[in-house]
Amino acid sequence: MLAAVFRGPGELEVAEVPTPEIGPDEVLVKVGANTVCGTDLRILRGEKTKGIDRNVVIGHEMAGHVAEAGRNVRGYEVGAPVAMAPVIPCRRCYFCRRDLENMCANARIVGYVVDGGLGEYVRVPADAVEAGNLFVAGKDLPSEALALAEPLSCCVNGHRRSGTRLDDTVLIIGSGPIGLFHLQLSLLAGARTVIVSETSEDRRKTASEFGASVTVDPANEDLSAVVAEHTDGLGVDVSVICIGVPALVNDALKMTRKGEP
Repeated sequence: MLAAVFRGPGELEVAEVPTPEIGPDEVLVKVGANTVCGTDLRILRGEKTKGIDRNVVIGHEMAGHVAEAGRNVRGYEVGAPVAMAPVIPCRRCYFCRRDLENMCANARIVGYVVDGGLGEYVRVPADAVEAGNLFVAGKDLPSEALALAEPLSCCVNGHRRSGTRLDDTVLIIGSGPIGLFHLQLSLLAGARTVIVSETSEDRRKTASEFGASVTVDPANEDLSAVVAEHTDGLGVDVSVICIGVPALVNDALKMTRKGEP
């Protein structure tokens, strides 16, 4: 099969590799779609190196259909549409025992050390099957949409923690795919006003099409002044940073009203 194999920083090879063979407790998935995460790009640029194996098939936002199930596996019929959570927990460490598997001290991550979705097939290891990392989806969901389940789940988790409520004013910094997810989640939660800050004109246009109340180009406009105008100087109720720039944390805090946890 063909797969995108990470050879090292700056080296990604589309190569012919053996189609995985599965054991009795494993599942083979025929990949239908795999979206590209910003983390994948940081791996390729050499900005993220810890916990990354060379010669791994990258890609962790994947979906497809069950191609084969091991003889001991139950609940995964051939042809069933599936998506996969990429963090495979050990289920034994301090964090796993406290239902914090995303912080597992011994986690193995798909696309980092376990071959991922940028190949024609993926072998889902036995520990991932046992831990419930492979999810069966509705038959009407295309793989292109289902592959977004992983990044969307991250956004849903963050959104729940944000405490966005009916009639809130929300500031979203960054209008890439993650920012657009947070925009829609804020609107679904009943936010009255959603201000989106984004330097890209095309992305600002998309944010407007997705329902943003106000879009701002922070390179040419005073974002804090816009926030003050729409909040009577109090600041927004919720700020969501969707860009990996640490300096933006302090900027967002200054534009968020007092009294929030």
